[in-house]
Amino acid sequence: LGVTEFSQIPRLLYLEPLQATLIAQLSHTVQVVAEKGDRVASQILDRAGCELAIGAATLAERLGSYEDFVICDSGSILQKCTMVLDAFQRQLQLRLPAATIHPPVFDALYGAYLLGKRRLTSLNEGDTSPSC
Repeated sequence: LGVTEFSQIPRLLYLEPLQATLIAQLSHTVQVVAEKGDRVASQILDRAGCELAIGAATLAERLGSYEDFVICDSGSILQKCTMVLDAFQRQLQLRLPAATIHPPVFDALYGAYLLGKRRLTSLNEGDTSPSC
């Protein structure tokens, strides 16, 4: 990060735009430190997995889909960090015991393509409503 003192970190995180690749590199560093036994790094990864599971459970609740809810464990943090994945699975089991977790069938680029194709199709059919 190019910092020499801890006091420089808040400015780096809150006042300067961080690129996603830099954040991804930081998560890898946290994982390496956690694997060496650092308790704080382990807690960070555990919390990340729990927060992801809370988000998935909240989505299931809002969709009204408690039974047969299928969750895809996509995303680099879940695929590359077993500590986050373990916490995610553990928390999800507590919140949505009937849910099943599957690896992605396709990569994220294919999903983006399908979403773009759907949007273009709806625009060609005259739908001008915003979508995400």
